[in-house]
Amino acid sequence: MSEEQCLFSSLLFLSRFLNFLTVLPSFEGTWARLSQVAVKGAQYNSPERQPHPKCLEGTRVDLLKYIHRLLDEEKKNQIIWLHGTAGVGKSSVAFTVAERMKGLKVTEETNVEKRLAGTFFFSRKHTKHCTTGYFFATLAYQLANNFPSIRKDVNKVIHDNPALLDSDTPLCDQMEAFFLKPLRWLRSRLRECPPLTFVINALDECTSEPDLTDLILSLARALREPDLLVTHILLTSRSELHICKAFQNKEVQPLLCEIPVKTSGEGAATIISLDGADVDKDIYIFLQHSFTELASRHRDALCPIPREGDKSFNGDHILTAPVTAAETRELKLSFDRELTRLSGKVEEVLDKLTLTPPVSSSSSPSPPPSQFSQLSISTPIPSLPSPLLSPPPAQPLQLTPSHEASHEPLSGSYTTSSATHNVLAVNSQLSPAPLNKKNTPIPGIGIPDLPRGLEAWRAAVKQWEDPSASIGGKALKDWPEEWYTGPMRTITGVKRNIRKVIATEFYRLHGDDRVFLEEYPEANCGAKPLFDAIQRKREGRGEITGRASKNGRPEVRASASR
Repeated sequence: MSEEQCLFSSLLFLSRFLNFLTVLPSFEGTWARLSQVAVKGAQYNSPERQPHPKCLEGTRVDLLKYIHRLLDEEKKNQIIWLHGTAGVGKSSVAFTVAERMKGLKVTEETNVEKRLAGTFFFSRKHTKHCTTGYFFATLAYQLANNFPSIRKDVNKVIHDNPALLDSDTPLCDQMEAFFLKPLRWLRSRLRECPPLTFVINALDECTSEPDLTDLILSLARALREPDLLVTHILLTSRSELHICKAFQNKEVQPLLCEIPVKTSGEGAATIISLDGADVDKDIYIFLQHSFTELASRHRDALCPIPREGDKSFNGDHILTAPVTAAETRELKLSFDRELTRLSGKVEEVLDKLTLTPPVSSSSSPSPPPSQFSQLSISTPIPSLPSPLLSPPPAQPLQLTPSHEASHEPLSGSYTTSSATHNVLAVNSQLSPAPLNKKNTPIPGIGIPDLPRGLEAWRAAVKQWEDPSASIGGKALKDWPEEWYTGPMRTITGVKRNIRKVIATEFYRLHGDDRVFLEEYPEANCGAKPLFDAIQRKREGRGEITGRASKNGRPEVRASASR
């Protein structure tokens, strides 16, 4: 090599080295910007989300096995959608799956690169957690941390176009730069590795429905790319209408694996049933864990003396020992006995304060015996201790009915003497209040009113299934018959029947929100229009017969008028 060529090579090397030194600080600044923009609180294990919801060991076993089997699929990319009503444990499942994927290596040679590529847990409690503006930037930050080999490439993308870190940048541009490109780079560097996993939780917590729809379609378009590593995305949400419509898009359907978590009804797969024998076992494990943890944290909460103070000179430790279950039962029985004794005394007093028919007077005609058949005086008033209840002995009881044919009990439509008023005052204090909705025949039993609009039918189904949604401690479907029949029929019977009809029709349609709303658009208008529509459908199917007036059914009257 000539001297000139050596000089040229040296200058070229020096130029590249200087360029590297110039760009390096710039890339460091770029990474710092990405670190600031990324929503770290939306990661599955963020301290902001404590306490973290997690499936206890031994619970949700079949469901978790099913999801893990889907995430191990190496032939094609998948969108796995776990959806269901609030409180069925979707977030706990998402956290547990993310935790497991975090513990799985991509290859045996590395301790850094894990199969969990990224997570984003939406939440309305925080401004950045409930939008899609920083969604892909957050995933890119996690990807680059999990796979250090692509950090330089991610920095270069941001260096070339800093506007990508702005929340108002089009979602498709962010998806291309922060999601597709990093996955393409990984494919060129990772060969024959197991599938990567993204976990996105609580889509329904995103406050913008159009942005959420755009996000679901963007993820589907990304996974349809042919030159990617096999990648699976687990998404969880409630079964809300706009989310269901987004997943029904033709671009999403080929990739979709749907897991509709149902609480009951036909069509619920065995592995995801939430009301079978396996759920009883899960509840038992949860309660056992909770009580054990409570006992370990608050060992002396119910003990007024130290545990080692089980002996004393004069026996004070016995007096200050915690109350036992047997002593609690005995105390309850003593209360019950005293209450029964007092109830007998009250009934005895009431028996003594009943009225007899008045003595006929020559000055006023005597009313029919049946009119005062319920009124009698069998015991003299002075037997009561209060002097206010002692009437003048010489004044007879005089009653003047205001309506001749009345057979009602004594009321304000009669004029009475002062003694009679005293007796009625005693009776009004000791007798039970008249029956009304606030004083039902069975106290403590009732059904809350349904909300208006679209949420009415969901509330009706919840009250039918959920013990906490009604007044009485039992789901409406489990109510004993006396709670909604007889005197309770007009108070709870009608309400319960409306909830039963709506819930039964919902289960007849396999508990699918989308199918139910398509079948009954009246659900958007409230419970009453929906109930009427269901009854018409049931009548059309021959399940019920419409009520006819004394002049016949409407169609019969219409034909007769012709």
